[in-house]
Amino acid sequence: MPKSDSRPRLLAFLAEGDLRPSTKKYSQQGIQIMASAAQQLANQANAKKSTGPSTPEGRATSATNSLRHGLTAASATLFAAKPEEREQYLKLQITLREECLPSGTTENLIFEQYTYASFQCLRAQSIECEAQDRWL
Repeated sequence: MPKSDSRPRLLAFLAEGDLRPSTKKYSQQGIQIMASAAQQLANQANAKKSTGPSTPEGRATSATNSLRHGLTAASATLFAAKPEEREQYLKLQITLREECLPSGTTENLIFEQYTYASFQCLRAQSIECEAQDRWL
């Protein structure tokens, strides 16, 4: 029996321009093996089962699946997942605006970034204290 030559698979791998190895199956002659009719039907049936959430509530819930602590989240993501924190953020923003008095586009942009960073620092301190209370 002749040794199998991996060159056709390697050439296909290089031609695709993908850095991951190909999951396609090839015969010893380098011809791609197609899925059988039964495999195609099974794939179609599985694809119909995994369509994800279909209701707006389900989509909103699944959008926050990866949100654990929110310390690296954008404000829209964080406040959508935790609306009560939006109120805390707005109170901090009002207090800081009275103290800083930003004027102009640049100062307002920097002020918004400063406010959100300050809010996230306060949240991080709170999360740290809660974690210490749980473990002590």
